[in-house]
Amino acid sequence: MLLLPKLINVKNELYKAFLDGILLVLVLSPSFYRFIYLPILREMKKRIEAQKELEYAYSKLRAHAEDVQRNLDEKVLELKNFYAQYTAMLEMSNDIIVAADSDRNIVFWNRLAEEEFGYGKDEAIGKSTSIIVPEKYRELHEKGFINFINNPKGLTRGRIYKTEGLRKDGTLLPIEISVSSYESNNNIFVIAIIRNVAERILAEEKIKKQLDQLTALRTIDLAITSSLDLQITLAVML
Repeated sequence: MLLLPKLINVKNELYKAFLDGILLVLVLSPSFYRFIYLPILREMKKRIEAQKELEYAYSKLRAHAEDVQRNLDEKVLELKNFYAQYTAMLEMSNDIIVAADSDRNIVFWNRLAEEEFGYGKDEAIGKSTSIIVPEKYRELHEKGFINFINNPKGLTRGRIYKTEGLRKDGTLLPIEISVSSYESNNNIFVIAIIRNVAERILAEEKIKKQLDQLTALRTIDLAITSSLDLQITLAVML
């Protein structure tokens, strides 16, 4: 007689007795048993089965969510490691590397940029790229930057330009610069690879000076040789 209390998991003993009494009445009344108790029993079984299926589906969904989260955490860790390695590589580059967003705000500033321009990371990050552009070039720089953002695959991409940069102390730095771009979260970022060519210019000027001196000596040598040839010729003729 404990079928109904056991089926619906009733723990209170008094309530179990009450349910057993109801069950007894239903058994003694076949019509109630057939048309009331059995439909209720079938409905309860369906609900119990549905609850079990729901719990099973929930457990599967939770396990899947945990797998997705675990995979996501692994991917995030991989990206963080890649970014750390990439940043370290840029930091150790032999070139000045500066990156800016589409509003010309600096977002990356490597070690050599600090050394050559005199601004620390805390001073440069978030500032406009105009801080390293001489006044006489700023209008041209702003127009060129906007054009590049609007057409990042244009003719300027990858080309090397000779110009001047502006140090923190106000002195000019002769440089070569090439620009490229990348997209992230629907934003365009510009990367400038800059090389200090001051030493190379000095070396070129020194070589040019030496060549000029050699050319002058060669000219003098030719003049002397021509003069001696002329004197010898005159002596023979006389």
